[in-house]
Amino acid sequence: MLQSASRGEVPSLLRRLQVLDGQRPVSDDHLTMPVTGFYHEYDEPYGAFSNWYPASFTYAGIPYANSEQYMMYQKMAMFGAADQCRRIMESSDPKKCKKIGGERIQAFSGPLWDRLKGHIMERGLLSKFASNPTLADLLLSTGDDLLCECAPNDGEWGIRGMAGLFLAGH
Repeated sequence: MLQSASRGEVPSLLRRLQVLDGQRPVSDDHLTMPVTGFYHEYDEPYGAFSNWYPASFTYAGIPYANSEQYMMYQKMAMFGAADQCRRIMESSDPKKCKKIGGERIQAFSGPLWDRLKGHIMERGLLSKFASNPTLADLLLSTGDDLLCECAPNDGEWGIRGMAGLFLAGH
């Protein structure tokens, strides 16, 4: 049985967590390292790694029902979209949060969001796993595996397009 993660272990693992978002080059290390895949099916072995998994946590004094709600709230807050922020926090449904977070707003800057979203999610995921010791144990059980969201249609956070990069040796 795994022991509960200490606060020092979770950030260490999260720093090693690598998101295959199609924007970062795939190194040769990725070609030989073990992979742990997950999707947002909660009953799957690693479904808890999904942003849609119902794992509550608090970040900066704000309680979140899941990390999708956190991400969409942070995205809309960054660009001053108060109405979207309010509606996101009124729902714990990750699908609804994602839809609201994808609404077009005048102040949105794709390049700025792309530069900061990884750092924002690292903070949120740290809070998610630090607040849920059972999930932290599951994360620690993956060791040095590369964690991949097996969402073939998600080119931002999932594996869409990555198979070709692996096959080409990139």
